[in-house]
Amino acid sequence: MTFDASRAFADALAQHAAGRLPDAIAVLRTVIARAPRFAPARNAIGALLLEAGDATEAIAWLEPLAHHAPHVAAAQVNLGNAYVAARRFDEAIAAYQRAIAREPNEASNHYALGRAHQLAGDPEAAIHAYRMALSRHDQHVEAWSNLSAAFNFLDRYVEGVRAAEEALRRAPSHAGAHFNRGAALLALGHWSEGWREFAWRTRTALLGGRTSPSSAPVWDGTARAGETVLVYAEQGFGDTLQFVRYLSLVRARGLRVVLVCQRPLVRLLHAQQLADVVLPDGAALPPHEVQVSLSSLPEVLQLHTDAAVVVSDAPYLHINSARATARYGRPRIGLVWAGHPTHVNDVHRSLGLAPFAALLARDDVQWVSLQAGPRTSEIEALGLTPFFERAARHPRDFAETAATVATLDAVVSVDSAVAHLAGAMGVPTWMLLPRIGLDWRWMVGGPPSDGEASPWYGTVRTLRQHTPHVWDDVMQALSAALPHATAPRVS
Repeated sequence: MTFDASRAFADALAQHAAGRLPDAIAVLRTVIARAPRFAPARNAIGALLLEAGDATEAIAWLEPLAHHAPHVAAAQVNLGNAYVAARRFDEAIAAYQRAIAREPNEASNHYALGRAHQLAGDPEAAIHAYRMALSRHDQHVEAWSNLSAAFNFLDRYVEGVRAAEEALRRAPSHAGAHFNRGAALLALGHWSEGWREFAWRTRTALLGGRTSPSSAPVWDGTARAGETVLVYAEQGFGDTLQFVRYLSLVRARGLRVVLVCQRPLVRLLHAQQLADVVLPDGAALPPHEVQVSLSSLPEVLQLHTDAAVVVSDAPYLHINSARATARYGRPRIGLVWAGHPTHVNDVHRSLGLAPFAALLARDDVQWVSLQAGPRTSEIEALGLTPFFERAARHPRDFAETAATVATLDAVVSVDSAVAHLAGAMGVPTWMLLPRIGLDWRWMVGGPPSDGEASPWYGTVRTLRQHTPHVWDDVMQALSAALPHATAPRVS
């Protein structure tokens, strides 16, 4: 009996439409085995494997197809999508460009190219591609929303607001557009509306992963003396360290506070007595009447003015640890050269250890590594071990990191949780900021200038790139600042 590849292929598509993804992939494997020249099955299995989360096998199927059928734009797009999932952005961009060469008027091709450029850290190219997509289809909501994010990455916040509003005119409940508009408004200091829009973060794919551990009613800010509010952290470590300052405002209303946060922060925050109880994610919850996200406190507490939002209350984390400068006779400075690799702007905010080589060789500073994660290996790989007080190791938690920071004269860090930690402890800190993708919180009062004190932490001073991807100017400014590492500590 002759095998009907077209009928079997149609069956695979029906299985997929019915939500049976593994069955659809299994049928496609049969089609390819029985009819290896049936190109639609190879294209489809690549797309479905990618949907199933297997970018590596998807690429293995799609690369040969895209090579042998360069005229099939869909194969190029699917290959580009698989490359994006594998974070192989240069190859994705090339694939989308091949698709555009075949289908120049297809808006989705230009949008896909823009997204690849944006993920690769090139918002200027992304803006051009999104505009090309919108010139072909001005109702493309995702293009409007991502255009807003690209403008925000370049400090073009007014344009970011406008692009997000274009997306929302077409799709009023688009979470990403609301969030992008919120980030732009917060950067501009429009707190009231900005906090409302910022609340949409929990509905986005990027920032909505950690949900409330409680089914209690959401706290609306009403004071109920003697009742308990559960406050849970749902963003990154740095966000938690920055926003715990607002817990005192909750307790001032007569409420008992239970804080649920990331396990590596529990020991540190428990010792600070900022909350009545501090628990790790996943712990059994004590009785409570209401619950609220930590990052939603400014909105719930109606912090709508600069004076209310930007509270210069550091140090609000206090560590008992003897400083050891005298033993060495030179200032001890902690160093963090990279943030978490999955951060959306890590390509810009993390610079690696190599640019610090000349500074590390100075004999008037004793360097201490505060770096965590896989990039600690750069010390040995670059032959820079002799310049550090001790070999890098993985701290057990933030309490251990804080104990080390408390012994230092100063900290040098990229935009990371350690920078927030040092700032909250009142330790003199230089924070190295990228030209592209500046977080909204550093825009309070306008773009930071070299050596400017952060409004959130009085002992944190910012040094920002003048040119994307070029850190030489920052290293020069940091070199000039190092002699001041022994500036008086806030107590």
